[in-house]
Amino acid sequence: VSSYVHFRNPSGAPTYNFWRAEPPLVFPNSWFLNHFNRSNQLPDDLDDTAILWLTMDASDSTARRVKALMEAHANGMMGRIRNTLPGYRDLPAYSTWFGVKMPVDFDFCVLCNVLYFAATYRLPFTVQDSASVEYIRRVIVTGQWRSRAAFVSPHYGRPPVLLYHVSRLLTRLHVPALDTLKPGLLAEAREAYHRSDNWLDSVLLSTAVIRLGGTPPPAPLFSRAALHQHMPTFFVASFSAYMPGMFKKMLLGSQVIKYYFSCPAYRAALYLENQLLR
Repeated sequence: VSSYVHFRNPSGAPTYNFWRAEPPLVFPNSWFLNHFNRSNQLPDDLDDTAILWLTMDASDSTARRVKALMEAHANGMMGRIRNTLPGYRDLPAYSTWFGVKMPVDFDFCVLCNVLYFAATYRLPFTVQDSASVEYIRRVIVTGQWRSRAAFVSPHYGRPPVLLYHVSRLLTRLHVPALDTLKPGLLAEAREAYHRSDNWLDSVLLSTAVIRLGGTPPPAPLFSRAALHQHMPTFFVASFSAYMPGMFKKMLLGSQVIKYYFSCPAYRAALYLENQLLR
């Protein structure tokens, strides 16, 4: 928490950046890109903002201000989304980004985190929340969370991570549109757990089973070596996420400008979470 000040918007707005904000730093240790830190600086994003405020005790006024900013940048407010499937383009769901430097973008896991934030602070349920729930619902009932994970969640991009996020959301937000899907999601999580061939996914999927009300599957053994494995990752940054729909489809499978992020401390936290839930 003490480090958050380096990532908060320099203007004092209650929003946060993935990278250090002031002075800006993009891709640390990249000697070439660091010559362009200010011009390449990404806007603040809803994902980091929601997650960080969940670890702090925001006042009612601050929480409402954060959500108002999120709503002001939803689809249709400052621009319209161009890189999603046709059936989702009219949904006034939350975008990934604050500001206008990046195109409007939908991400299944980002929406789960934003809705979890709103439910935690008991903020009014608005049209943006309803649209975001509808996006999540459609992605689940169509099976796109499994068959097109990298398209519907370009910043996370893997089915086990999507199951982890939606199971977490369902412990906090209770709406019929999603509650009725829990039995099917539980069955999917159980099956995916038994198919898992790596430690990280076993942790994520067993956590999802527990959150969805299932009998806890065998606990993954603690592995110091697994903490330091780079792949698979929890989070990925892909240039394709910012492209219009057709180009997004073309680039999704490419490794061009794609960055996989891993963190031993975060893996340890995910394991600890799993043990505490048990």
